[in-house]
Amino acid sequence: MTAATQESRRIHVEVADTHPRVAVDFEIRPGNKLDDQLVLPGGRAFAFRVPRSRSKPQGRNVLRTLKDLASLVGMLCQYIAASDDGLICVRSAGKGPTDKSRKIRVAATFEGAGHWGDEQEVREHTITVPISQLVEHDGKLHAPRWLIRQTLRKRIGQWPVTGSEGEGWFDECLLWPAFEALKAVFDAREKLLGAKEV
Repeated sequence: MTAATQESRRIHVEVADTHPRVAVDFEIRPGNKLDDQLVLPGGRAFAFRVPRSRSKPQGRNVLRTLKDLASLVGMLCQYIAASDDGLICVRSAGKGPTDKSRKIRVAATFEGAGHWGDEQEVREHTITVPISQLVEHDGKLHAPRWLIRQTLRKRIGQWPVTGSEGEGWFDECLLWPAFEALKAVFDAREKLLGAKEV
């Protein structure tokens, strides 16, 4: 397998006009054929997939406002959501065979349909997953993309087309702690500006 990224890349994020500099460095490492690894300070890693229409984060990022920081964190969340660590919206299909499992309905695209095997076909499946893997967000049920892909592969003997399981979601709350020092600088600046205006 060839990784999406061939070499590790360091990403430097700093707050403009701070002395001494307030910055965070993280890394994008080669992963598997589909996903790279986003490694945050402290070593926490997430699968990371940049959509074809988008570009990877720049090597050096200087942020001027909290809005810039929120935009960077949002972009990273989108790229994680597109990877196997992303959570896919699924529909409940009832109780599982045990009290620790649940049936869900998922749709995915598979290749090899049609007379010549050159067409794609969307199929819906009911699969059983551990309740511990399910997350509720905005009143909707989500399951990890990797779990859906793996379960469908075992059942059908074929991997679904990458990304066809649906648009992913990733909780920003999992990334914000890595950027807490930067956020603190912006919060302090806001407080100072608010005090000057009064």
